Amino acid sequence: MTIAYEKMHRRVRKMQSRLRVRGWEFRQRHGSKGAWLRLARQLCDAEQAWAIDEAGAERLERAGHAPLAAGLEFHPPLRLYIASAKELEDLNKTPLAVRLDGTFLGSGCVALIPFRRS
Repeated sequence: MTIAYEKMHRRVRKMQSRLRVRGWEFRQRHGSKGAWLRLARQLCDAEQAWAIDEAGAERLERAGHAPLAAGLEFHPPLRLYIASAKELEDLNKTPLAVRLDGTFLGSGCVALIPFRRS
């Protein structure tokens, strides 16, 4: 292959990558129908956030906690649960910052502990 041919392929790959990102951003903005706002609203009420594994999520569901609709509207879906600290004691969990960032959104299953009402 010639150098010009390789440069052209690099440019095409970069352009395809930008188009994939732009398509994802468009779907998130225009297809969300307020999902980001609903997710942010759930985080406003959360004192702590914990990433949990699939087994922990299934355990919370068996205990009667349904995943919040706000997280299921995303692709890939984010299974959010509201639970007490006592219910999370014996689950395999990792602390998360209570904010919308890549770590939070990429966790898959998240348990939120709400602020105590006084």
